[in-house]
Parts: sequence; structure tokens; C-alpha cells
Amino acid sequence: MVNLTELILNSNQLKQIDPKQFEGLVNLKTISIKRNLLENLDPNLFKGLKNLRNVLFDDNRITSIDPNLFRQAPNLKQIWLTNNKITSFDVSTFQGFIELDEVRIGFNSLKSIDLKMFLGTFNISGKIFC
Repeated sequence: MVNLTELILNSNQLKQIDPKQFEGLVNLKTISIKRNLLENLDPNLFKGLKNLRNVLFDDNRITSIDPNLFRQAPNLKQIWLTNNKITSFDVSTFQGFIELDEVRIGFNSLKSIDLKMFLGTFNISGKIFC
């Protein structure tokens, strides 16, 4: 499975993901786990996934995002977290990702948003969907 580039686990009933499940998947570029029952994402979920470009976690029950979750995947281009139960993001969550060109965080339970969390982020075609 070392050559696996896409992992799509949409429309299941997954409640949690053990970060060890992704160990050794060094060529993984896309993780799509949409329409499941996830409430939390382990801060080490993307450890060692340097080639990861797209994380798609729409339509789950995620309540919060650890500000360091995405740091282990520095080349991310897309982060989709639409339609979860996230109430806030730490100001550092998305900062400094120069390859990131799309973030979807709409249809959550956000009370406010600090646009400073996108400083130093996005290439020229970048899009934010709130």
C-alpha cells in the first residue's frame, strides 16, 4: 500500500481514526472521510504524510481542530471541513501554508472568525469558503 495516493472512506459510520492507520502511506495525496460520525481528529493524524495535498472531512460531527493538526502536512492545498460542529479556530490553524489554495469551513457553528488566521497563507488563486 506504499503507492496508495488516494484514500476515500466516505459515507460510512466511522467515529474515530487511529493515526497509526496512515503510517507508511508516504505517497498519500488525498484523504477523504466525508459523511461519517467523526467528532475529533487526533493531532498526530497526518504525521509523516509530507505529500498530503487534500484533506476532506465534510459532513461529520467534528467539534474542534487542534491548531497543530495540519502542521505535519506542510504541502496541503485543500482543507474541507464544511458542515461539522466547529465553534472556533485558533488564529494559528491555517497560518503559513504557502501551497494552500482552498479552505472550506462553512456550515459549522462558528461564533466569530479572525481573518488573521490566514496570514501568510494561500497562493494567488486562494479561496476561503465560510
